[in-house]
Amino acid sequence: MPYVSAGKVSDFDDDEPRVVLMPGKGAVAVVKADGEFYAFSNYCTHEGTSLVFGYGDLEGKKMTCLMHNASFNIEDGRVLGGPSDEPLTTYTVRIEGDDVMVGRD
Repeated sequence: MPYVSAGKVSDFDDDEPRVVLMPGKGAVAVVKADGEFYAFSNYCTHEGTSLVFGYGDLEGKKMTCLMHNASFNIEDGRVLGGPSDEPLTTYTVRIEGDDVMVGRD
């Protein structure tokens, strides 16, 4: 599986998602939560609102879209509540040395 660098481990503050542009996938949110890294689509599946740039609220492993309160589990993308019925797409993350790598497949 091809991987794309999302930055250095030291670049990530806890619970502060960053966006990585993935070739063929678009904007992917990458976050360190509870000491683990997760990657998921940056856009709410309800109406396509960005979850990172001011419209998402992360609490533990729950991301809530502040536009209409759809919420998702960042581990597997499943819908936890709100108007959305489609899960977020999630991506594999691995650490190589000090690099955070996100799987493209």
